[in-house]
Amino acid sequence: MICPVCRGDMIREGDNLVCVVCGEEKIIKRNDAQPKWIPVTERLPDERKWVLCQCRANIRMVLRLQNGYWHQDSEHEYMKSFVTHWMSLPEPPKGEEE
Repeated sequence: MICPVCRGDMIREGDNLVCVVCGEEKIIKRNDAQPKWIPVTERLPDERKWVLCQCRANIRMVLRLQNGYWHQDSEHEYMKSFVTHWMSLPEPPKGEEE
C-alpha cells in the first residue's frame, strides 16, 4: 500500500499499516460482520428465519424456529433443547444467478 501523505511504502505492524518514510499510521479495519455462534441460552433467532444450528451430538443443520420448535422442513420437527447454538447464514455470493 502507498502512504497517502508522502507516497512511501506502508508495512503492516500489528493491526496498523505504517509508512516506512514518514511514519504515518493507518488502522486496518477488521471484518466484524462475520457471523458468530450465539448460545440459545443467550438469545434465539427471529421466528421463521433460517439459521445455521449447532445441535446436540455435534450435528449442524439449517433450521428455523417456529412455535417453540426447530423445523428442517414441514415433516421434521425438533424440540427446542436439540439446538445449543445458532448463527445467521452468510450472504450468498455476489453475481450468482438463480
